[in-house]
Amino acid sequence: MPGDSLHTLASELADLLRGSKDELVSRWLERISARVSLAPNKIFPTDEGGK
Repeated sequence: MPGDSLHTLASELADLLRGSKDELVSRWLERISARVSLAPNKIFPTDEGGK
């Protein structure tokens, strides 16, 4: 059924995104920091010690 295959595709894409979230967030932050005059830890301050 078409609905089942769409659900399966959505589920697989969601799993891939969850598995790549650290890499995606890192790349996103690099792109933002390349466009603004702030250090990455000033864009999104954290208590995680340099992540």
